[in-house]
Amino acid sequence: MTDSPGDSSTARDRAQAQEADEATATSILSTEHFVLQSARSAATSEAVSRVSIFLTATSAALVAAAFLGQLPDPGVATAFGLIVLGALVFLGITTFERVLQVSIEDFQYALRINRIRRFYVRRSPLAADFLEPPADDSVGALLASYGVRSGDWQMLVSLAGVVSFVNGLLGALLVGLGLFAIGLRETAVIGVIAAAVFVAIVWLQTERQRRRRTGWHRIENSSSR
Repeated sequence: MTDSPGDSSTARDRAQAQEADEATATSILSTEHFVLQSARSAATSEAVSRVSIFLTATSAALVAAAFLGQLPDPGVATAFGLIVLGALVFLGITTFERVLQVSIEDFQYALRINRIRRFYVRRSPLAADFLEPPADDSVGALLASYGVRSGDWQMLVSLAGVVSFVNGLLGALLVGLGLFAIGLRETAVIGVIAAAVFVAIVWLQTERQRRRRTGWHRIENSSSR
């Protein structure tokens, strides 16, 4: 039994419609890929700019404090240090939060790009020989595809981790200077308290990173199933 001309025409129309639909999808996803890559570049640029502004302000303030420390009246340098260090700690906290937000946004873009690359490979098996094999939608698999392991060390070496380290130093300096300003002169005591403040700030902000990233990873992994 042979197919009728009508059946052949219908099958051909369906094939042509599917081909047109795949071509349209390829065009749309290629544009989306470009937009997402541009968004990743913008996010990275913003994070680097925010950290650069923070570090520049910190360096300038410390240089100014060093010059003021040469004045005959130490009270001026102490007052300046307390005010400026307080402002820098605030700037550091806001910088840390924004850099953490941007890093999560960047990873969201990377996941969406990975899905588009999976479409490319499925659409054109020939392209699979020239593209990095796309990972699945799990966060761990995508991290592994970039050669990154999720963990405390990775959080410390990230931009947010660098900012938390500097925040710890600034917080320790602020507390140490404050103790000195109220009359405490035991250097060892000031050093121990300042060290405790440094460790506490770095630990708290690392925990903040972990909670934010873990919460988002759970949401993303559950939505990808």
